[in-house]
Amino acid sequence: MKKLRKSPDKIFAGVCAGFADFFGTSPLLFRILFLFPGMFMPYIILAVMLPSVDY
Repeated sequence: MKKLRKSPDKIFAGVCAGFADFFGTSPLLFRILFLFPGMFMPYIILAVMLPSVDY
């Protein structure tokens, strides 16, 4: 079972890259989605709450 985690392939906090890894898409798609108004606070909350990738 896949878990949603922050990715080391990041620009800011790894949230968008983590979503892209989880859904198997490009991080660019999620970076564009998080640019919409009202998505700043959910991004910050996810950046704090999501665990990092363990190697």
